[in-house]
Amino acid sequence: MADLSNQPINTSYPGLLTLETATTGITQNLQSLQDGLGNNTGFQIATDRLEGGNLFNIYKPSGIPQYFGNGFSATQVSPGAVQNTLVSMSFYDNGEYSYSAVSVNCITLEAGASVDISFYNTQLLDTYGYVPYQKMVSEVNISTSSTGIKTATFATPLSFSATGPGVYFMVIRYNTAASPVMRLTGVGSNVSTYLNWLMVSKFGIQYNTAGTLAMAPFRVNGTSAFAVGNNYNLASFPSTFTTTELNTITSVGAIANGFLLHTIR
Repeated sequence: MADLSNQPINTSYPGLLTLETATTGITQNLQSLQDGLGNNTGFQIATDRLEGGNLFNIYKPSGIPQYFGNGFSATQVSPGAVQNTLVSMSFYDNGEYSYSAVSVNCITLEAGASVDISFYNTQLLDTYGYVPYQKMVSEVNISTSSTGIKTATFATPLSFSATGPGVYFMVIRYNTAASPVMRLTGVGSNVSTYLNWLMVSKFGIQYNTAGTLAMAPFRVNGTSAFAVGNNYNLASFPSTFTTTELNTITSVGAIANGFLLHTIR
C-alpha cells in the first residue's frame, strides 16, 4: 500500500479506491469499485456480496442451517445388511461447516439392537468407483430398541472444511441378529434427483471403466444411481479402506438411509 503521509490530495487521489456512487456509501445495490479517476476495477460490492468478472462471487449467508445431511423420508428402507457387515452410502457435502451430532429415524424397532455410524472421505478407484477412504470421526452408537428420531453426539466435531465440497460416505453397521428387524427411514423427498443434478453441475458427467455413460459421479462399480452403496464383510470400521477391505465386498445395493448432521453454528 502506498504511503500517503504528507501527500496532498490533488496528487494522491488517483490511487485511492472509491465507490461508484460517492454519496450513498455501501448499499444493497452492487456498485463498482473505482480508482480515483473513475476507472472501474474488476470488483463490485454491496452489503451482502462481493463480485468480480473472473472470480467466484462471495455472498453473505442468510443464516447457518441447523442441519445438513440427506434428510428423512417417512418410508422405511431395508438395511440390506447382515451381522458383521458394513454398509456404505455416498452423499454430497458443501464442505463449509462442522457437525456436532448425527440423527437417524428408526421406524421399526428391535429389542436390544443398535447401529454404529461413522463418516469417511472418498477415493476414486478404477476397479471400484467411488468408495470410502479415510475415517473422519470415531463411530457413534445409536440404539434402535425404540422408534423415533435418535441422535448421537460425536466425541470430536465432524468437519469437512479441510477437504472441501464433494462426495463423502456414511458407513453404518447393524448390531443385531443375522437378519436385522429394525428399519431406518430413507432419504428426504427429491434428494436423489437434486444431488445427482448437483454432482453433474459441480463435477461434470463422468464415464465408468467400461466406457458407458454415468449420469453423475456417484459411480460405485460402474453404477451412477444416488445412494448406491457397498456391503463389506467387515465387523469393525477400518481407519482406511485399502484394497484388502474393499475386496471383502459382498453386494451392491440401493441403500439410502436418511440422516441429519447437526451444524455447529
